Amino acid sequence: MDAEDALDDGSTPLPRFSLASEGLPAEVAFERWRETVAPVFETELADASAMDEFGVAFEAFHFGPLVLGRTRGRGTQIFERSTPTVARSGVDHILVQAYVAGGNHVTAEGAEFAVAPGDVWLFDLARTVRTATRDFTNISLAVPRALIEPLVVDGDALHGLRLGGDTALGGLLYDHIRGLDVRAPRMTLREASSVAESTVHLVAGCVGPAAEARDATEAGMASALLARLRRDVDANLGEPDLGPDLLMRRHGLSRARLYRLFEPLGGVADYIRRRRLRRCFLDLAAPDRRDVRIAEIAQRWGFGNEAVFSRAFRARFGMTASDVRRLGVQGLAAAFGRDDADRPPLEQWMHDLMGR
Repeated sequence: MDAEDALDDGSTPLPRFSLASEGLPAEVAFERWRETVAPVFETELADASAMDEFGVAFEAFHFGPLVLGRTRGRGTQIFERSTPTVARSGVDHILVQAYVAGGNHVTAEGAEFAVAPGDVWLFDLARTVRTATRDFTNISLAVPRALIEPLVVDGDALHGLRLGGDTALGGLLYDHIRGLDVRAPRMTLREASSVAESTVHLVAGCVGPAAEARDATEAGMASALLARLRRDVDANLGEPDLGPDLLMRRHGLSRARLYRLFEPLGGVADYIRRRRLRRCFLDLAAPDRRDVRIAEIAQRWGFGNEAVFSRAFRARFGMTASDVRRLGVQGLAAAFGRDDADRPPLEQWMHDLMGR
C-alpha cells in the first residue's frame, strides 16, 4: 500500500514489510534476503560455512517520506554498495543507522572504522561503502538527500560519519531512532508524516556539528570559508571557466590561500573535476535522463571535450559512461518489468521514494 494513496482517517497504521528466516532452509532464506536488500546492497556471506549460522529478521515501515527498518542478523555477512550497484539502483538517500548490538567494520572510500552498539553512523547511498557485520541488530533510517542537505553546511561530510554513543548528540540521535522503532507498529500514517519532518531536522541538528568538527580537525583549515567555496563550486559546475582564477576573484583570495584550503581535498582543479564527474554519474544513472546524449550530460557539467571526459570518467569510476547508463537502464527495466503487485514491498517503497 502506498502511503500517499491511503485514505487516512487518522487511524490508518503504517504500511510495513517483514521478512524472517525462521522455518526456512538457510539457502532459501538467504536468497530472499539478498533480493530484499538488492536496491541498497550487494550481500554475501563471509564464507561457505557461514550459511549454517545464517539467520535474519527484518521489518520496515513506510514512514512518510522516510523508510525505517530494523534488522537482526546471525552469522557474518558482508554488505557492499559498489559503483555498479549505485548506478543500477538510482537511490539518492542518506542512510542513518543506529547500531544496537553486534560488531560492524566499515570501509567508506578509504576510511576504515568500527561501529559499536550505541553508535550512529551515516553513509551516502550515491557513494561506495562496504561493511562486515556479525550477529548484529541495527535500525536504519533512509532520508532523501533533498530533505537533509539544505539543513547541513556540508552534505559530503555525512558519508562515513560516526557519532559515538558516549557523546551527547550521538546518544540523543540513537535514542530517537530507537524510539521510532519501538513506536512505529502503533503509529498512524498521519502521525508518521508529522514526526518525519521533525526527525530530519533532529538528524541534521545532531550530525551537523559533528561533520563540521571532523572537517576542522582533519583538515586544520578555516572550515566556514572552505564550506562557502565548496557551495560555490557545486552551484556553478556547469560554467566552463570554473577554476582557481574564478574562485580567487569571487572570494577575494590569494592563489596561495586558495590552494592551501583545497590541499586536503586533492587540490582545487581535482576537486572541481571530481564534483563534475559525480554529477555526470548521477545523471547517467537517472531513469528520467536516459534519453539525453552522454555528450550533452558531459557538456552540461563543464566538460567541453568528450574524449577528456571519457578518460576522466573511467579513471574515476572504473567504468565507462555507457556502462553506467546501461546499468541504470537495466535497473529501471527490472523495476518496471513486473507489476507493482509482484514487486516486494520494500522495493516498491524505494521505487516510490525515488520518484521513478
